Amino acid sequence: MATEQRIPLIIDGKDVTLSDRDFPVVNAAKNVTVATAQGASVEVAIQAVESAQRAFITWAGVKPQERRRLLQNLGQVVQSWETKFLEAMMLDTSCAEPYAKHNLRESVEFIREAAALTTSQVLEGSIPSTVEDNSLALVLNEPLGVILSIVPWNAPLILGVRAFLGPVVAGNTVVIKACCFGSELSPQTHYLMVKAIQEAGFPPGVVNLIQHRPEDAQEINTTMIAHRAVRKLTFTGSTRVGSIVAACAAQHLKPALMELGGKCPLIILEDADLEAAALAAVIGAFDNAGQVCMSTERIIVVRSVVDQLLKHIRSVLQNFPARCDMVTEKAANRTLALIDDALSKGAVLQTGTRADLLHGASMATTVISNLTPEMDLFTTESFGACVGIIEVQDTSAAVEIANSSFYGLSASVFSKDLSRAIAVGKMLQSGAVHINSMTLHDEATLPHGGVKDSGYGRFGSRWGISEFLQTKTILVHGIKI
Repeated sequence: MATEQRIPLIIDGKDVTLSDRDFPVVNAAKNVTVATAQGASVEVAIQAVESAQRAFITWAGVKPQERRRLLQNLGQVVQSWETKFLEAMMLDTSCAEPYAKHNLRESVEFIREAAALTTSQVLEGSIPSTVEDNSLALVLNEPLGVILSIVPWNAPLILGVRAFLGPVVAGNTVVIKACCFGSELSPQTHYLMVKAIQEAGFPPGVVNLIQHRPEDAQEINTTMIAHRAVRKLTFTGSTRVGSIVAACAAQHLKPALMELGGKCPLIILEDADLEAAALAAVIGAFDNAGQVCMSTERIIVVRSVVDQLLKHIRSVLQNFPARCDMVTEKAANRTLALIDDALSKGAVLQTGTRADLLHGASMATTVISNLTPEMDLFTTESFGACVGIIEVQDTSAAVEIANSSFYGLSASVFSKDLSRAIAVGKMLQSGAVHINSMTLHDEATLPHGGVKDSGYGRFGSRWGISEFLQTKTILVHGIKI
C-alpha cells in the first residue's frame, strides 16, 4: 500500500471519508508514516450501527446454504489477496513475514471451518417433550441482532476474522471497531478484510468497519454500546480496558464476550524433554515480539533441571532472531520498565546486556531468571519480548505459582509422563492447557477463551457460533400429533 493512501471507513458497502479526524499510521520499525486513516465521529459510528440494523432484517432470513457459499467465496478471496494482506500486516504492526503468513493461513482455516458449520446442527433447534397433552413445543435458535466487535491490532487478520465469523454464521450483522486504544495501529489490514468481505458477495451492511482517533475512544465506545440496536459485544484486548468496556455493557444490560490478557505459564517438570521445552518456551515467548495474549510469560521450572534448561534455551536462541520489532516505541518502553524493576530487585539477565535491550522500538529477546513475587514482572503482563524464569521445588509449588495469577488464558505442561501431565493440566486455572507444546496455540475447530481476569465466553468453531444465538420457545396448544 502506498504511503500516501488514505484509509476510509466502510459503512453500508461504501467507503466513507470525512473532512477531519484523520490520524497517521506509523510503522515503528522504520519510524515512518505509511498511511493516513480516517477516524470516525460519534455521528458516523451511529450510522454504522443503523446500517447493520437495516441489514439484519434481511440477513437473518438468508438460508444457511447461502451463508456457506459466501463464506467459501471469502476464503478464496483472502487466499488470493495474500500479497496485499501480508504487506498490510507488516506495515501496520511491524510484524515479521512468517508471523503475517501464519495469520493469513489460520484466517483462511477459520473461514473454511465457519463455512462448514453453517449447515451443521449448531444452528438447529429442538422439539422437546411436553407435559400437556395435545401440545407441541418448538425451541428455536435465533440470531441476536447487531453485534459490536471490538478488535485488536496484534493479530489483525485472524482476530478480525474471528470477530465476525460466529455472528454472521448465526445470522447477525456486525460493526467491527478497532480496539479502544489501538485504532491507529492496524487500519490497513482491517480495511482490506472488509473489502474482501464485499468482494465475496456479502450484502451491504452485514459487516461495517469503523476506526477512530484514541482521543475519541471513550465517547464512541459508550455511544455504540448504549445504542438499542446493539445486542451483544465482543472485545479482545487488555484486561484493564476490557473491564471498562464490560462495565459499560453491564450498565446497558448488554452481554459481552471478553478475551483479555494473559500471564501464561509454561510448567517444566523434572522428567520433561528439556530440548523440546526450551524450543516451545522461546517460540511461545518471542513470536511477534511477545505481543500475543497467549505468549509464554512465565517459565515455571522444577529447580533440579533449571541449569540444563537454560543451556537449551541459549542454544535455541542462537538460531532465533536476536531482536524483535515491537508495535510502538511506547510499548517497548513499557516492557523495559518491567525488566528494569525486576533487575533492581535481584532478577538476573540471562541474555545480552542492559544497555542493548532497547533501541527505539527494537527490543532484544530477553530471558530473566530469579523472578520473585515482589517484582512487577511476576504478576504484570509484559506483552513484549521478555520472559521470566521462576524456580520451584516440586509439582505442587509449580501449580500453586501458576494459579496465583489473576489471569487464566493458556498454559503448558512439559513431562514425559502424559498421565501426570494431564493431571497437572486439570489442576490449572486456565481456558486451555497444552501438554508438551507451546502456550501459543489456537485453531479453527477448538474453543478459545479464558477464565478469571482473562475474560469469559468462547470464540471458535461451534462454541463461537452459539455465543451469538438466543433461544425462543413456541408452544402450540390443542394440536393432535
